[in-house]
Amino acid sequence: MSKKQKTTATPTAKEPQQKRAGQKSASNKQPYKSLWLLGGVVLFTALVLFPLLQADFVNWDDDIYILENPLIANIGANFTTYFTQAMASNYHPLTMVSLAIDYALVGQKPFLFHLVNLLFHLLNTALVFFFIKSISKGNTEVALLVALLFGIHPMHVESVAWISERKDVLFTCFFLLSMLAYLRYTETNALKWWLPAFVFFAISVLSKPAAVTLPVILLLLDWYLGRSINLKSLLEKLPFFILALVIGYVTVEIQRHTAIGSFESYTIPQRFMFASYGLVMYIVKMFVPWHLSVLHPYPSTTGGLPFIYMLAPALAAILLAAVAWSVKRTKLVAFGFLFYFINVALVLQFLSVGMAIMSERYTYVPYIGLFYVVAMGAYFFMKQKPQMATAIRTTIAGYALLLALVTFNRTAVWQNSELLWTDVIEKYPDKAPVAHNNRGTYYRTEKRYPEALADYNKAISLSVDYQLPYLNRGNVYFNTNQNEQALADYNKAIELKDDDAKAYCNRSAVYFQLNQLEKGLADATRAIELQPIYPDAWMNRSVIFASLNRHEEAVADFTSYLKHKPDTPKMLNWRGISYRALKKYQEALADFNSAIKLDPNVGEYYANRSYAHNDLGNRAAALTDAQKAKSMGFKIDDAYLQGLGN
Repeated sequence: MSKKQKTTATPTAKEPQQKRAGQKSASNKQPYKSLWLLGGVVLFTALVLFPLLQADFVNWDDDIYILENPLIANIGANFTTYFTQAMASNYHPLTMVSLAIDYALVGQKPFLFHLVNLLFHLLNTALVFFFIKSISKGNTEVALLVALLFGIHPMHVESVAWISERKDVLFTCFFLLSMLAYLRYTETNALKWWLPAFVFFAISVLSKPAAVTLPVILLLLDWYLGRSINLKSLLEKLPFFILALVIGYVTVEIQRHTAIGSFESYTIPQRFMFASYGLVMYIVKMFVPWHLSVLHPYPSTTGGLPFIYMLAPALAAILLAAVAWSVKRTKLVAFGFLFYFINVALVLQFLSVGMAIMSERYTYVPYIGLFYVVAMGAYFFMKQKPQMATAIRTTIAGYALLLALVTFNRTAVWQNSELLWTDVIEKYPDKAPVAHNNRGTYYRTEKRYPEALADYNKAISLSVDYQLPYLNRGNVYFNTNQNEQALADYNKAIELKDDDAKAYCNRSAVYFQLNQLEKGLADATRAIELQPIYPDAWMNRSVIFASLNRHEEAVADFTSYLKHKPDTPKMLNWRGISYRALKKYQEALADFNSAIKLDPNVGEYYANRSYAHNDLGNRAAALTDAQKAKSMGFKIDDAYLQGLGN
């Protein structure tokens, strides 16, 4: 048909299309449709991960961050400490604030902690949608697919399920918000968008140091979106780089004495193989998420590394060459890969941090770049082969359902510590002493002592210089009144790690049981020197002071303990006993009153209050309490009762 013969129903600029009464234009409907679809993605993600709300705490840092952390119990008193003290070899003060808020609301009940993690993940899923939609020029279909993959991918379960990994979902939220604000800044060049971009970055990097990569990502965004990279664009990012360097320096200083392993542990070629292996395997597991585990231990180097590690550098080189070649055709692949690489580079274990060669949580942000490449590739292919669009969408839907099923099943592993570590042991038999140690600790808390001992013995057989199973096996012996065996294990734990406050604290308790009070006092004091805020050590030392009739010092330690754990009736009772010994009867009476208020079912508390009333001359009240104590089974001297009755 010639141009003169050609006709069209499309309206021109001068001839707008007529609307029927009550009809909304497609452009007005589209935003609402995309939001409804996004809501569906978020809801589907919530349903897949819903079982996590029934999970317990696990003994994989949850004890350090929450269950045994004296700093989390009083957010008001310890708020500044979150910003001045490292926690679990990390600097993430805003994560600690977040966890402390949860603790203030519900104490040691895991539901709210899990709920907040899940809500942040759902918010992040939505933010990923808006971020991808922004950089893909409004491509809703691509943005929805990336958000869906981010929300339901099995490799992301760890970041959501693990309460201690609150830092992951928290930093990512503000990382994404910072990028979104920055994208608005690039469109408007307005300070009102640069400032929130920087503030969100500051919040992100104070939630987890992994956010230090953001300034480089902003430069990557400039390149991908065709924005000039010049002096102005560099200067506007200078505050980002300065803050990133400061937080990076603080983190390295904290971790180089604790989390970062000795560089001599592995050769440089081995480290290069480890980094190449991680780079490739994270991508493989994105497509095929198999052999998932909370811990992927380093391979044994005895007799040489497995072949896959030796092959990994070649695979990584091929991958990098393919990405470089793709730049001639499109920026897309390079952008997505570099987004992945920049965010994962610091944890590729060229420098050994922790005890795992890979960690699934490390993919939480990096995978966004790879998901974007996959989604855009699928979209492009459908545009080129429209006859294949239905088949491609069906395949993607089936794959998404498969991912969702794997993720749903994976949530079962996180229900408690026994399931979590049994899963690791099944995946890595005879290769993960930490898994046996931690499962043993779960058994000990459940008073399943034979099973606990079996796991600790196994952990020691796998790694004779691994300190924790000696310490924890000593705890089992202590719990079962085998004090000599406990002492031997605590001695070994201190030999292997002579700056472990918990080992000294626990040994002080054994010395007390063995009536070696001066040795117990020295160990409790050493524990407090190593860990200045340590309620258990204060408790041990206070009891030893009291046993040595050093009641002034006992009261000081009881008071230090109660400052952090004020609702502990036995400590109030013990301090009351020391106050009585110091003839401070009113103070003693106040402590006994508080102890009874907290726990009115302990006869000893009534007996001690009876003695305090008697000290103050209130014989009637003393008699009432003495009779109450006796009725509860506490032994009261008959002569004392008769004296009160006369």
